[in-house]
Amino acid sequence: MRKLWRTLVSGVVSTVIMMFLLLLIDIQTRARLLLFETLARLFGLPGRVGLGFLVAVFFGVVVWPALFVAAEPYLPPEGDEAVSGMLFATALWVGFLLIGTAEIPLFLFPFYAAVTLITHLVYGFVLGLVYGWEPLAANRSSMGQRMNGGEG
Repeated sequence: MRKLWRTLVSGVVSTVIMMFLLLLIDIQTRARLLLFETLARLFGLPGRVGLGFLVAVFFGVVVWPALFVAAEPYLPPEGDEAVSGMLFATALWVGFLLIGTAEIPLFLFPFYAAVTLITHLVYGFVLGLVYGWEPLAANRSSMGQRMNGGEG
């Protein structure tokens, strides 16, 4: 149950941060990168940006974190979930570029690729960091008690 909770929390936090970054970038570029339109097209919903956004949020909160948790034990480096998350997100980014960039003007593609790579890396870093974080103080104090021979 705890693993499921950590997976869900890491998905929510990383997706909120990634969507916030995408929104900021979309505002700053005056929507020239078509970021949210690309999400809609990626999920087979061209012209339905709101629904595409909701599907992307579902994938970011549920699907990708579940796949990350399944793949994480096999991703290097062992014991550093944040870096493992970044490697995982890089694979997602490659898939995103291959599937979702058909309508991006060629002169914008290098900037588009850089922006989407950075946002995917941030997503993966936060996903792994939050998933690997032990937030419960009770766990830390019980660990301290074990290390100090019963003293808390």
